[in-house]
Amino acid sequence: RMLPMALRILEAVEELGDATGSDGVMASGKVRLSVPAPLGLYLGERLGYLLAAHPKLSVELLFREQSSDMIEERLDLEVRLGSVADSSLVCRRIGWTTAFLVASPAYLARKAPPRTPKDIKDHECLCYNRAGDAATWSFSNGSEDISIRISPRLTACSAVAIHRAALAGAGLAVLSHIIAVPDIAAGRLIPVMEDFQPSRLQITVVYPSRRNMPLRVK
Repeated sequence: RMLPMALRILEAVEELGDATGSDGVMASGKVRLSVPAPLGLYLGERLGYLLAAHPKLSVELLFREQSSDMIEERLDLEVRLGSVADSSLVCRRIGWTTAFLVASPAYLARKAPPRTPKDIKDHECLCYNRAGDAATWSFSNGSEDISIRISPRLTACSAVAIHRAALAGAGLAVLSHIIAVPDIAAGRLIPVMEDFQPSRLQITVVYPSRRNMPLRVK
């Protein structure tokens, strides 16, 4: 019971130091940020601009495919995909996912691409087990959502591993545009079933409290 109160006190002290330091109001200290791996790769290429603008700021980037205990693990921010079940956290939606159902040219040379979700049952499926359910894929044609049960040949808790397997021709995979677009542009992956896109998930930043938030986190 005391730990959350103690953390708030520490945050308040740090914020006071931010506001009264000799350099004036300047973000300083370390921010622990937890993100899914695809987004972490995207941020890794761009965080340099943030760090250059704030010389006293540092970021610890943690790749997590599942939700974390933010208090226990001393996380400042976490990005989550889909609905957020923990009502004690402060949530701020920042966007929506975009994903593609893809396969390599080598795989599609062996098997004709699926045209509708029901065709997927005849294919090898590679599943990113992000939410703990590797047996369901959901798609939308713009007017209705369609969920199908699949029998994955490969499951992994890492989108990067599934991406590599898809490139190697092991089967169909649902991949974030962050990972898939460069390979689609280069012809290494081919989007299939384009009339039925993978259902979009909300992207949410969560944090333990909006009170006494340190400047570095803001």
